Order: sequence, then structure tokens, then C-alpha cells
Amino acid sequence: MDSLSKVLGLRNMAESPGQPRARAIQHIQGVLRDNNVPSDQTTVGDAIVASISTIQLAAGERGAEDVDRCFRSEALKNAYLTPINSPYAREAHEFIASRESAFWADKARTNPTQGNLDAASFTVAQRVQFQEAFGRINDVTRENLRHYQQQQTFAQYSNAPFSSNSRGQGSYQAPSEHGHHSSSHRHHSSSHHHSSKSGQGNGQGSGHRRSGGGGVK
Repeated sequence: MDSLSKVLGLRNMAESPGQPRARAIQHIQGVLRDNNVPSDQTTVGDAIVASISTIQLAAGERGAEDVDRCFRSEALKNAYLTPINSPYAREAHEFIASRESAFWADKARTNPTQGNLDAASFTVAQRVQFQEAFGRINDVTRENLRHYQQQQTFAQYSNAPFSSNSRGQGSYQAPSEHGHHSSSHRHHSSSHHHSSKSGQGNGQGSGHRRSGGGGVK
């Protein structure tokens, strides 16, 4: 509860110029994107983005100082890329948390505003706990989204027109404005042709596959 009150207390601080929290989020998301992290994989970087986004939701850019300078450090890149289910995830969280704690300790020493003092009062362990909690929430949310998308894909395919060729093999017909009608016409013509030459038919079905794309915090 004390941690929550400190976060909410940021709303009483001055607005920091340059949107430092937004820039930190954009940087981390860029690292994940540029390193081709699969969209269905949750990383420590995703957890950090989720935790920063929560603070941003509560306080905007108030009391942020230039915190993006901390999160944009090249030294944090490998930590961001660590999957949250990796045995090294806790170590990655601790490394990021220690760097952020050092950043706020320096701010509290050189510019002891209430916001900086509150930020510096968070321990590394508290920061890790905060990050991991939002990482788990982020992972569960993605899993639920994947499940929903799979259900939608199944529903689309189960409602698609399906026809049998002369060998009793199914051939998926991609839905289109005129596709079902023309496909039925071709099938009727093909059936007539094979019936006139009994025993000579050797039709072979062909399937159309939908191509799926994946996008990543």
C-alpha cells in the first residue's frame, strides 16, 4: 500500500518534458522488434514496458525526470530480450532494477524533490517484485489473446465451403464473393465429364492455405 501511495503521489509532481516514460517504452519495444522476438513470447522487456505503462497510466509523465536515459542504456539490451520463463529471468530483472535504483539514488542526491526521494526509496527487491508481477499479467493476457485468435481461426475454417472430388478427397475452397458459385459450376462440369467416362476419372483436389502473420511491447 505504501508503494501504491508513492506511485499515486507522482501526480503531485511537475510534468517532465520530453515524455521520458513514453520514450523508454518505445525504446524497449524497438529492441524487441529489431531482434525479431516472436509476438507470442513474453520477455523481461515486456514486463518492464508493462510496469512503466502502469506508472504512466497513474501519473502520466509527472515526476519522471529523464528516466528514459536509464532504460535506453545499451547495457540493458540482453536483459530485455530474456524470456520471462528463462532461468535467467530473475537475474535480468535484478540487473535492470539495480540500474534504475542507482539512477534514482543519484537524482535524490542531486535534486532531492519528494518525487525523487520516493523513487529512490524503492529497494531492488521491490522493483523486481513489481516488474515480475506485471510480467505475469502480460503473459496471461497474451495467452488468452492467442486462445481467442485460435478459436476465431477455427470458426472461419469450419464455416468455409467444402466439396468432395471424384476420389472422395476434400478440397477447401477459399470464401469469396463469387468463388462458391464458380466452384460449384466447375464441380458439376467435372462430375458430368467423369460420369461419361466411367472408371477413367483421376481427379485430384487442391487446397488453399491461409497465410498468417505475427507481429511485439
